[in-house]
Amino acid sequence: MKKQDMIKQIQLTEANMFLECKQDEYTFGSDSPIYKTSRAKWNGVYQLMIELGIEPDYSLDAHNGVMDLIVRKYSDVGAVEI
Repeated sequence: MKKQDMIKQIQLTEANMFLECKQDEYTFGSDSPIYKTSRAKWNGVYQLMIELGIEPDYSLDAHNGVMDLIVRKYSDVGAVEI
């Protein structure tokens, strides 16, 4: 496996783990042990990427899924009248 292929695989793994983490947060809440476990797993990969100087690939479908979850989370709160 070439270096570039390894970097792409690490980025893909990080993106998928981040999506799983955010899905767990959305489904079970931020105080849930399920969410905390998936966040700790994702954070391990993310910290490795920082140490290796690898940037996340925000063009991956998994990162788009994360953005959708974030938007859905805050749109579920509802409108605020002033």
